[in-house]
Amino acid sequence: MKPKEYLEKIKKLSAKKKTQYLAILIIIAVILLIYFSTLSPSGNKIEGQNKTAVGAEQTADDLEKRLRAALSKVDGAGQVDVVINYASSAELVPATSEDIQSSSSSEDDRFTENRVEKKGIATAQGGEAVIIREDQPEVRGVIVVAQGAGDIGVRMDLLHAVTTLLGVDADKVEILKMAN
Repeated sequence: MKPKEYLEKIKKLSAKKKTQYLAILIIIAVILLIYFSTLSPSGNKIEGQNKTAVGAEQTADDLEKRLRAALSKVDGAGQVDVVINYASSAELVPATSEDIQSSSSSEDDRFTENRVEKKGIATAQGGEAVIIREDQPEVRGVIVVAQGAGDIGVRMDLLHAVTTLLGVDADKVEILKMAN
């Protein structure tokens, strides 16, 4: 069939039939879009998605190590030990996915559409959940033990550094002098 003949046939269709065919084409396009968007091999895989409770503990340990290293550089602080107490463990927030299946049919000037939606946790090819973020728990308290904490100026510098870095109130931080 030549393009001109095809266009003539389309012009002869009623407006209702044209609308039905257009709706079917749009639904097919949406289904194809969803299908091809789920085929990407890497998807939205985020680096470090294998984090577990152990990974969260390592993050807390890393924070303590970084804080210890920074505080030991404060003038007069000397050797420093740090303990951070959290209200809970870190919470991993998984990505969610939606699976929408649509089907449609057209019979005798009637148009029927069926739609099924499924929501769940998005997984990578290995079956592991895709993690979009890790929510850090609230800091319940901090203990800093430093050799130079006997000096009130050093103690105030350490207190200010801890409250600034962790975003906690001063009443949640205890600065103690290290025993010889």
